[in-house]
Amino acid sequence: MNTSLVTNYLYWRWRFLFAAGERQRYKSTLRKLPRLIESNKFDEIEMLLLSCGSFQAANNFRDLVNFFRSSRDKISKIVEIGAFNFASSTLINCLKRENTFFFGFDNWDLGGPKARAMAEWRVGFFPNSHVISGHPLPSSVQAKELENTDMLVIDGNHSFQSTVADCACFDFLKDGATVFFHDCGLGNRIWGCFWVFYLLQKYEIICPSDQRFASCLSNVDPRRKPAVNEGEKPGIEFAIGVLNQAQFLQFQELLQNTQLLWDEVRDRFNMRAGLDMTAQFYLWDEWFC
Repeated sequence: MNTSLVTNYLYWRWRFLFAAGERQRYKSTLRKLPRLIESNKFDEIEMLLLSCGSFQAANNFRDLVNFFRSSRDKISKIVEIGAFNFASSTLINCLKRENTFFFGFDNWDLGGPKARAMAEWRVGFFPNSHVISGHPLPSSVQAKELENTDMLVIDGNHSFQSTVADCACFDFLKDGATVFFHDCGLGNRIWGCFWVFYLLQKYEIICPSDQRFASCLSNVDPRRKPAVNEGEKPGIEFAIGVLNQAQFLQFQELLQNTQLLWDEVRDRFNMRAGLDMTAQFYLWDEWFC
């Protein structure tokens, strides 16, 4: 059986069923969100978007809302890597101005035809918003459209290797653009993008927007476990920083050498040999020698 035909059939089947059965519920979500945002009811936002398939926690939504409250009028173009089913992207699109462009990228390895159908159906509710299959590399056909992006959300594979590759998108960003790294984490596990953010702030490519990352970094001590019980939420979910474009250009060649960067992280934190840079996260007992 032709696999591509089956995939296409599933994609269009899910797209039809989703549009037929979910239109009213999604419209209801869009009516409720502005009131919840205005009243800072982040737990209720979390539950509302959970019903749309979001995996993000209330703290993430608080970060996004606070950012847009202070910078909404300055943002003209947004890129998100990892649009998935457009659940958390819904909040971003509710917060942005109508004339702000939004480009959401995903290859839908996770979620498959169902997630893709949801994303492509939901994005139609927002002007100047698009979801695109693939990755926004500088050589992509969308490269010209993405120039001078003000805001980048990295919420893709979350592995070290994948997140380093996502940094190629810095080529599109304005100097001083804001970059959000989702699921850095700290507790019983650290996601691969935590180590990438560490390197970016070390080389001053990214200047952290607050002290939360530094606080979490101080807890990454190979001599002891973090004081967070398994099952609790991570200490940091969004690592947020401002791009220094000149530093990015200076270290752009280094960012293409993923193995060298991985070796640097392993040496700095005394991580045991053999850890896979393609893993999405690392359990504490597995990190260190």
